[in-house]
Amino acid sequence: MKVAILGGTGSFGHALAHRLAALGEDEIVIGSRDAARAQEAAEAIGGSHVSGATNEDAVRDADIVHTHLVHADVYGGAAALLRRTQLVSTKHNDDPFRTGSFRVVERALSRAADRVIAITEALMSPKPSAAT
Repeated sequence: MKVAILGGTGSFGHALAHRLAALGEDEIVIGSRDAARAQEAAEAIGGSHVSGATNEDAVRDADIVHTHLVHADVYGGAAALLRRTQLVSTKHNDDPFRTGSFRVVERALSRAADRVIAITEALMSPKPSAAT
C-alpha cells in the first residue's frame, strides 16, 4: 500500500512516517511544498520504501493520503477527493490560517475525510467564532 503523508516534514507527520516505515509493510511518501526538504526527511528515516516528493507527486497513485496542518489538509484533501483516494486528516491545533474562506474549504474537506484525528480534546468540537 502507498501512503502519502502531506505535512510529513513537520514533527507529527515525520513521527508518523517513521513509525509506519518501522513496520515495513507500506511504501511511504513524505510530501512537502519543497521536494528537497521532503527527500531530506525521508533520508533521515531511511529504508528503501521511504521517499520524499512534492505534495503533488506524493499523492499520485497513493492508496491513502494522510494530511497534517491546514495547508496540507486543503491541498491533500482536494487531491484525495479528485483521485478518490482514502483521506485521513490529523488536526493539531486551532491554526490561525483557519479563517475566512480558507476555514470553510478546510472544514468541508474534513467532512469528506474517511477519518479525522484530533490530537487534543479541544479540537474535537470546534468552538464557533466570528470567522465561521
